[in-house]
Amino acid sequence: MAESGHLVHGLRGESVNPDWPSVDLVCVRDLISALSHVSVANTEDFVPVGQKEDVSILWRSPRPMSAAAVVKAGNKKLFVKRHHSSVRSVSDIRCEHAFIGYLHNHAIKVPHVYSDENGETAFVRGEYIYEVSDALTGEDLYKDRMSWSYYFFPKHAYNAGKALANLHLASERFSGTAKDFGPLCNSAEVIVSGDPLAKLQAIIGERPVLAGSILQATTSLGSFFERFSRVHLPFIEKLAGRDSAIKSGYTHGDWHPSNMSWTDGGEEAEVDCIFDFGLSNLTFLQHDIALALERSCIDWLGISGTGWDRAGLIAFLRGYDSVKELSPEDLRLVADVLPVCHLEYALSEAEYFGGVLNRTDNVVLAYETYLFGHSEFFRSPEGTELQETVANFKR
Repeated sequence: MAESGHLVHGLRGESVNPDWPSVDLVCVRDLISALSHVSVANTEDFVPVGQKEDVSILWRSPRPMSAAAVVKAGNKKLFVKRHHSSVRSVSDIRCEHAFIGYLHNHAIKVPHVYSDENGETAFVRGEYIYEVSDALTGEDLYKDRMSWSYYFFPKHAYNAGKALANLHLASERFSGTAKDFGPLCNSAEVIVSGDPLAKLQAIIGERPVLAGSILQATTSLGSFFERFSRVHLPFIEKLAGRDSAIKSGYTHGDWHPSNMSWTDGGEEAEVDCIFDFGLSNLTFLQHDIALALERSCIDWLGISGTGWDRAGLIAFLRGYDSVKELSPEDLRLVADVLPVCHLEYALSEAEYFGGVLNRTDNVVLAYETYLFGHSEFFRSPEGTELQETVANFKR
């Protein structure tokens, strides 16, 4: 599977062999030959490649859930990403591309996505689905960094907060379609439901592969629901009755420093371009902010040796607030959703590892340390302190 020693990021912070074969140069050439001169974003025209020799692979992504590469094609550097059809659907990718196009048209810098002559941007080739965009502009400072790591500098966190606020402002009128629950899917269906346990039971009842994946990590579905009720429900219940404060909207869903490029390599660098909309979905803005904090301000992998990054967290909130004001109720809601903002993605990740990859070891790890472990952190004094820091940010 690994080509020329290519490795990807593992769940424990290590480098591992990839689960998916590398992007194939022959298929890349075929894809590029099908691209139209006009793209989704209608930015700079693509000049087609004349000879096959004009196409080469420059870099392969270390992200583990798909296969991706930067390729040189004629006068362009392109980013080619490939998904397995058991993980992603054409309709989901079209939703993401519609969101990207909308953001571009509202002054948010995002990658230029390419289409074929029929306007299609999700290219089916056998069991795989491909998407092609321009390679990033700016500096990809975090490309080799483990996802969900701290920002290098508080000013990076500040500028990332500003960028997320600008994205939220730009997306206010976007009426995107909510994605169906499935493998590797960000969602907030359970935590905003009037009956979270019943909603969770319904989702699992409709997805036997997810149910089977959960059973790889625990003795019975009954024990899973009991543990959910004990660990997650007390946090979710704090969200009840706050519908008027919840600001629904289409959100990025995976905001962390390695999903954006930067204007330069310095401490004061601004966000240049935003990418990886694979977890974008119809959720709510405070949920998106909570995910951004959860994925960049807590030392889940023990890389830094600190529990959480206070300076980065405060800087991020200051940056966001400088563009889009956070009310006291917004901050309390972000703080309260933090312990469960990961819940539905964690479930979808269990389905991915168990039902798609048949990796019981990773199912157990995700189940214990991610699905339940992240919530249990917020039952500790350290987690409570983090929540209170968010809630009292302006005091």
